[in-house]
Amino acid sequence: MRHEFDFAYESLIAGYFLASHRPSASGRYRYMPYRAGGHYKLHCALQAGEQPRCTFSAHPNVSFIVLACPEYGVLELSDFIIGDVA
Repeated sequence: MRHEFDFAYESLIAGYFLASHRPSASGRYRYMPYRAGGHYKLHCALQAGEQPRCTFSAHPNVSFIVLACPEYGVLELSDFIIGDVA
């Protein structure tokens, strides 16, 4: 089942945010991970010291960087970019 605030890493669905509005500024946000390849790859990238860039499924022109996962169900986000719509 798709959620309004689904997000993806490398075009693979990773989870969705539990906020009442789509995250749009740096900070920590609660999310629900999907048990799928996108979530696994996202955490592998974090463990490798990378800063993975994700996109919102419903708004693929909006991207953000995941800085950390300080605790289960929380992501620290930064560097929001709104790109051109193709």
